[in-house]
Amino acid sequence: MALDKASRNLIAASIIGFTLFVLITTFTLWPDVTASRALNAEGAVTGSVATGYGLIIEQTTVPSYYVKPGTRLTYTVSISPTDASASDVQLTITNTLPLHVTTDEHLAGTAVLPGGKLVWTPVLAPGESWRQQIAVTVSVEYEGILINVVEATSLEGLSAMSFHSNYATPADHQTYFPLIMRRYPRTGMLLINPGFEGIDVPVDNTLPNYTNWTRDTFTGVPYGEIFTPEGWVTWWEEGEYSRPECHVIANEPPFLNPPRIYQGYYAGMCFTYNRKQHAGYFQRVENLRPGAVVEGWYYAHAWACSEPNEGLSCGDPEAFSFRVGIDPNGGTDPFSDTIIWSEEQFIYDE
Repeated sequence: MALDKASRNLIAASIIGFTLFVLITTFTLWPDVTASRALNAEGAVTGSVATGYGLIIEQTTVPSYYVKPGTRLTYTVSISPTDASASDVQLTITNTLPLHVTTDEHLAGTAVLPGGKLVWTPVLAPGESWRQQIAVTVSVEYEGILINVVEATSLEGLSAMSFHSNYATPADHQTYFPLIMRRYPRTGMLLINPGFEGIDVPVDNTLPNYTNWTRDTFTGVPYGEIFTPEGWVTWWEEGEYSRPECHVIANEPPFLNPPRIYQGYYAGMCFTYNRKQHAGYFQRVENLRPGAVVEGWYYAHAWACSEPNEGLSCGDPEAFSFRVGIDPNGGTDPFSDTIIWSEEQFIYDE
């Protein structure tokens, strides 16, 4: 399916279902903010919160992800029990600082031990949480990943571990609008939630709908940075590419000038941080008559620019591409050879 505004694609349905795939391929993007991530005790990425056995650890940083060598990086670590306790909780908290940072001999009220370790032993009263800020300086010559590790245990048998990553780079940070994706429905629409407004909500909706998203992903694992439109599934490729952040965004600032939403109140956006992405959404359509002809429509555009504070795209005219595919077999593998893909389209700001 071509993706310009007058495009359409017809395909004969050979079985009783097909799957519609939306593909985004992008090159480097640089936003100015990012959601922090933490690894819980079972190994699942859950956003900025790590939940272990009876404890929750939250890590945030300023700057939020990208930091320049030679500048300050400040962590804020919060720890609290998951359940209310009638008695005190005696914690031992160990923070292992990233390699390639420098500190004073004493930091955040404790001595810096060999290996960049900080240790605290607070006692939490019932209903109390522990919070500490830790400021370090990134080594001047270093460029790469910085990982801060926080581990907490208690005499009562509680435990949790959290990993937080930042990236040191001398490059300037630029702000980019995410790509915006939209379908334009016609009569006889077969898709669930074709306009990303929510199930059973009209595509020309003009009102907020705060329950129009899920955590559905093609791996079955929910991620704190992925919000999927109801009825759809978010997918992506890893390896050469990175998992994007995806959100259902509203027709509100900063998406009004220029307008980033084609119709209604909501649209989908996906973006990465100085990484490539190969990602999109899919939905399986069932109960079709064999031999029926189906027509697919889709609206999408991107914003990309290497200059700061630019409202419209600039630079490489092929930095983003879009495709739409149909798997006539009704499969749910976004990498299947049976998917019939449209040609790439490069669409910006329209």
